[in-house]
Amino acid sequence: MKARQSKTGLWVRGVLVAACLAAPMVAGAKGATARIEVDRGKTALLTIDAQEASAFTIWSGPGTFVNDVSAAAVTQPGDFADWAAGAVTPPKKLRIYRVRFYCNAEGASTSESLPSHQCYGVRYGIDESTGRGYVQIPPANDKEFPGNIQSIYREVEGRWFNSTRSWDELLQPRIEAAVAAAAAETRYYEQPIYTTPSHTAVGAKPTLTPKN
Repeated sequence: MKARQSKTGLWVRGVLVAACLAAPMVAGAKGATARIEVDRGKTALLTIDAQEASAFTIWSGPGTFVNDVSAAAVTQPGDFADWAAGAVTPPKKLRIYRVRFYCNAEGASTSESLPSHQCYGVRYGIDESTGRGYVQIPPANDKEFPGNIQSIYREVEGRWFNSTRSWDELLQPRIEAAVAAAAAETRYYEQPIYTTPSHTAVGAKPTLTPKN
């Protein structure tokens, strides 16, 4: 009996084939991180510029190699996720943010003035009770998936990992500041508009002075 493939499985396979065909072009675009953008829902929160963003790389972890050996369980400088610890089950209640990496062409400097392209996207979750951070590699039904696998197909898509301490230390204070600033701005614009009250009551009749 011939096994049936799910529609999702066929779609993923098709995307992978397209990614393989595009691989030569993508390989030429591989480079340092030019900037990192963080959103929550449809709200843009903050941008990390090249000076700090270049400290992190997408070119490590599962799906990459060091001296022809898989780096799936290797810790390297610049990791945003603790790949060596493996996938984890995060707590149910997380504040989740969309994080996008933009890369310069291979060999180019990290200057933001140079052309860059989105080279990867992840989800960053923060456990409010502990402050612990988690990173998810988006699954096949996520809109980041097709672009991600043109850069790296990790075979751990959909799974969560602990974020690294350096990643938490960079992002969390800035996210908190950005969220607080956005909330303050919303409160400002939601303040009621006060007008100067009229000294004449509405509907009041004028007082007539009787003549002698």
